[in-house]
Amino acid sequence: MPIGIAYIAAYLKKHGHEVKIIDYLVENYSREEFQKQIKEFAPEIIGITTTTPTIYNAFYLAKEVKTINPAIKIIMGGPHVAALPEESMNNETVDIVCTGEGEEVMLEIVNSIRSKKSLNQINGIYYKEGNRVYSTGKRELIKNLDTLPFPARDLLNTDTYRISATRRRTPHKSDIIVTSRGCPYGCNFCSKAVFGQTVRYRNPENVVEEIEEVMKKYGVKEIQFVDDTLTVNSEHLTAICELILKKDLKFTWGCHSRVNNVADEMFGLMRRAGCRELAFGVESGNQEVLNAIGKRITLEEVKKAVKLCQKNGMLAICGFIIGHIQDTEKTVKETINFACKLNPDFANFSILTPLPGSEVFDFAKKRGLITGKDYDKFIPISGARPIQLGNIGPEKLIYYQKLAYRKFYFRPRYLLRKITSIKSIEDIKQGLVGLKTIISYQSFKKSD
Repeated sequence: MPIGIAYIAAYLKKHGHEVKIIDYLVENYSREEFQKQIKEFAPEIIGITTTTPTIYNAFYLAKEVKTINPAIKIIMGGPHVAALPEESMNNETVDIVCTGEGEEVMLEIVNSIRSKKSLNQINGIYYKEGNRVYSTGKRELIKNLDTLPFPARDLLNTDTYRISATRRRTPHKSDIIVTSRGCPYGCNFCSKAVFGQTVRYRNPENVVEEIEEVMKKYGVKEIQFVDDTLTVNSEHLTAICELILKKDLKFTWGCHSRVNNVADEMFGLMRRAGCRELAFGVESGNQEVLNAIGKRITLEEVKKAVKLCQKNGMLAICGFIIGHIQDTEKTVKETINFACKLNPDFANFSILTPLPGSEVFDFAKKRGLITGKDYDKFIPISGARPIQLGNIGPEKLIYYQKLAYRKFYFRPRYLLRKITSIKSIEDIKQGLVGLKTIISYQSFKKSD
């Protein structure tokens, strides 16, 4: 679910504005159908969320809108344009870029446009007047997240959204919830352009109220908490889990964690409250590489976290990245071998891409490795030629990514474990989807 857009829509509705959400990725509209939607609703303003892999799609949609009605104001937000506002404003279809959280600033923009007032008093945006682009400086982060209404799920077809096969634990209807914003850590490949490095928390009662709403109103029985790291504040998480147990809410859930935010007692409480899987960002099987990228974890902590997770009856999902600036073929092989020995329930292997707003992006930009026309390569698993940041060439990176998936998932030990863990038809379906994905990726050919 596009939770960012849904939050903004809910905030605008709360303040009396008429809002419609079009999720182009899900609805799969033809060009004619999309144009019909725009013409029928006849909006004054359209906001488009952007990530780096989808930025060209965003520009395409903006161009289509301007073809229908050039007077419609196009506002873009999201991590890509927040990190690269000036570059994004160079696109002729973009009128305004939001450089941070969207709820409050979007309301101010809408009110200013409707009342024909200048935008220069709205902090946190870039905007055009004639041929000039103006910046209004930084905007403070929203201090009290409890003032935000729950995302406007009523404007979405919630039946179309599902958690991915490797994350889904049940055949039931699923949804996502965020309990905090921001991440206090400083990994060099990560961008904090929108939510920043200061973590702000929703009140546990407010979080559980949303859980109750999605369960009762939308029939949800599985939830992914999509905070950067749900376990970073043990007191906050403990309060949420205790409320779930007190209210006897029966649902399955998962979240992201760090390997140095673990404790046996906490994992036990999470399991009793319905948690069935945790995702850990491991990133490398070489300690020197981990130190260089600012991960601030040790391989021993990784082993302990996975062991504790599985001991408490939860699945461990580990994410690895190959192609770090410091990586060599030797360290990549160490990462693959470490993943196999670690033996989590699932593993993801991505080729490092320099996300705008990250230190890695700045490194690549300074060395002329990014031209601003490379963003269609920023996809975790594809046949696109990756950007070489360090010692390993693009062809070798793709080779090692394919090798990592083969070595991890086709081990006899792993296959036997997955077969013996099958408990339902849903387990078989999820396994087949994952197998199909891995096999299809092995046949991908590199493209420039």
